[in-house]
Amino acid sequence: MNELVINKMNLADLEKISTNLINDFDDFWNINILKSELENKFSQYIVAKYNEEIVGFAGIIDTVEQFEITNIVVKKNYRRKRNWK
Repeated sequence: MNELVINKMNLADLEKISTNLINDFDDFWNINILKSELENKFSQYIVAKYNEEIVGFAGIIDTVEQFEITNIVVKKNYRRKRNWK
C-alpha cells in the first residue's frame, strides 16, 4: 500500500532510524540528541512513514506562550519528490 502516514515518534521509531540517521538524513542528527528531545516534556516529535519506512520527522517545542517548530527533516532520497507513487 502506497501511503504516507504521520504518527507521534516513539523510542521504537528512533531505534529504526538510529543506524542510518547520519547517512540517510543529515550529519547534525544523532541518537542522543533525538532521544533527549523525546524525553523532554516540552517537545514533541512526529514521524512520516511511507510504506512503513520512516522518511522524515519533525519536532516542535512548547514554550510558555507559543509552539516553535524546531526542525523538519526528510530522508535524503525522498527530498524534492513530486510524486510519491
